Amino acid sequence: MADTQKPVVDYALCMACGICATECPLSCIALRKTDIDADPKAYPVLDDYYRCTGCTRCEKACPVNAIRMA
Repeated sequence: MADTQKPVVDYALCMACGICATECPLSCIALRKTDIDADPKAYPVLDDYYRCTGCTRCEKACPVNAIRMA
């Protein structure tokens, strides 16, 4: 049985809008403050790796294509 693909965020593209976290039906994505840029924003992280089913809703909802399944 193959492993389910999980979302990977490209933080260079991500605008920290939070749509992906809202769209996740299992609430696997959390927004966390980071120091990725000079203005700390809450960026998405896969908070519950094992609960994620790889449904791709987060990937499809991202307005800047910053999420890909891998």
